[in-house]
Amino acid sequence: MSPNFQCSIPAFEGLFPLEHDIIIRTLLFRLSEWHALAKLRLHSDDSLARLDHALKKLGAQVRRFQRKTCKAFKTYELPNEATARHRRQQAL
Repeated sequence: MSPNFQCSIPAFEGLFPLEHDIIIRTLLFRLSEWHALAKLRLHSDDSLARLDHALKKLGAQVRRFQRKTCKAFKTYELPNEATARHRRQQAL
């Protein structure tokens, strides 16, 4: 597992209601699993199959997060985020 994602899992534990806590921690685990496999310097048929399987699991977990957790919380864009987004859009 990637140290960054792996270390973040306990930091997120208990911050959200149980249903969302499980979804978020599972998403962090799936991200870590995929990241560790993707970083391998040399792939075999087995490691590519595992990477493909991990990507499918990650995709399913991202969709679950979007469907359940994202809709459960009202979020707001911070002023500096809005400014940065406008700058990026202007650059296109």
